[in-house]
Amino acid sequence: MRPATPATDAELAGLFRLASRLMARASHRRDHAHHAQYQVLSILLENGPMPQGELLEILDVRSSSLSELLRKLEDRGLILRERNEADRRSFIISPTDAARALAPADNGADADSPFDRLDEDERGQLRTILGKLVASLREDPMTGGPGGGRGFGPGGCGGPGGGRGKGRGPGNGFGRGRRGGR
Repeated sequence: MRPATPATDAELAGLFRLASRLMARASHRRDHAHHAQYQVLSILLENGPMPQGELLEILDVRSSSLSELLRKLEDRGLILRERNEADRRSFIISPTDAARALAPADNGADADSPFDRLDEDERGQLRTILGKLVASLREDPMTGGPGGGRGFGPGGCGGPGGGRGKGRGPGNGFGRGRRGGR
């Protein structure tokens, strides 16, 4: 059923920001104090070892913030930081066996997910719509696209050819597109 009047850009942006904030708040409460650390581990467990710079692009945080997160994870024995042999200036970040042991047996599926209300078709539609939004934002210099600052990285989100960034593929929603494509 369609609303009587089309949604305005402001209304859609407001709903998107509100949904994003509420989802982050719910996730933080579920994951308790280590939400950011959990997010890093989820990405690494889903995608495997990756360069620190690539992790920085996916998370879209400051380099100093990521360095602090990685230090804490390394201190807890949950990641390894090793020099990248291909580029000695960078590091490859890998999850440890201790991190794998912490991973939920259901592969990150959340029993109380806000997406539980969506059927399979609606999930597919949402992925397509979000993929279009991300692709559009990646092209916009005001949001980190060509000519702008750091964005979410190259490629589409949920579209053909894979890509990196939030909202990609199965699992925890923070993939780079390795599954089913690369």
